[in-house]
Amino acid sequence: MFLLIGCSKVSDEHQGQAETRAALELWGKTIITLAESGVDMRTCNSMDEVLSKWKGAFEIDFPFAERDYWERPYSWSLQVTGVDTLIVIASAGRNGVWEQGRGDDQSVEILIPKKGASQCPGKRYFPLL
Repeated sequence: MFLLIGCSKVSDEHQGQAETRAALELWGKTIITLAESGVDMRTCNSMDEVLSKWKGAFEIDFPFAERDYWERPYSWSLQVTGVDTLIVIASAGRNGVWEQGRGDDQSVEILIPKKGASQCPGKRYFPLL
C-alpha cells in the first residue's frame, strides 16, 4: 500500500483582519503608555514621530507598525480640542478603499484627556456587516 501525504498552505480569510486588529490594539496600548509616561502626544504629527518616541523610551521594535496586513500604510489623525487629544489610526482594509469607517475599514481611537486616564473609547476592529 502506498500513502501519499502532502501539505498545502491554507489561507484564513480573516487572517488579515485579525493581524490588523492586533496591530491597531497594540497602537492604542502604545500611545496610552507613552501618554501616561509623560510624552505629550499633541506634539506627534505622524506615526513616525510616535515610533521614534516609543523606540527611544522603551527600546522595543514594532516591525508591523507602519503598514497593515495588506502592506498599506495606516492613516493617522490627531485632533486637539480644548484639553483633550483624540488620535485615530485606521486601515482601509482588504479592499484598500477608505469608506469613512464603513465596509472593511478598521480603526482605533485613543482619547487622551488633560485630566484622568487615557482610553480607547472607539475600537472598530471588524468591518460592520
